Amino acid sequence: MYLHDIIVTLLNIEIKNYMTKKAGLIGAIIAAVIILLGGVFYYNFVLGPKTTDDIAKQTEKENQNINASMEINGNIETMNVKEGTTAFQLMQALKEEAKLSYSGKDYPDMGFFVEEINGEKNDSTKNMYWLYYVNDQPATEGISQYVLKDGDKITWKYEASKF
Repeated sequence: MYLHDIIVTLLNIEIKNYMTKKAGLIGAIIAAVIILLGGVFYYNFVLGPKTTDDIAKQTEKENQNINASMEINGNIETMNVKEGTTAFQLMQALKEEAKLSYSGKDYPDMGFFVEEINGEKNDSTKNMYWLYYVNDQPATEGISQYVLKDGDKITWKYEASKF
């Protein structure tokens, strides 16, 4: 039987006993204290971190940064970003620092589609589009979905689409 079940059983017994004796307020206070202590115990020993090492590891992971770079037309920019950053968020950060410009359209179910980088627009009549690569390999997911790993290099190439 779990601690939670024991507390609930005791609470039910206490409530029945005090309700039949009409002890009302005292019974309610005791029940509230039992619930509160049970909740604190459950959170600290079941849900919460178990050791100071666990807390340190959790804090370290939340604050961990990685390095990633983006190359466009031979120009490489490297940034230190938080772990969990997407390639699109890296583009946004570079745009905020005026290191590149881009435009495109955000599709709710698919993510952001880049239509122009640094003044060069996709040209459907010539089948020329901006395509991105991760570590010199064609990307397998959209720019909004790709989560960067430490040392990743995102390369944008303006080239004929193979699709």
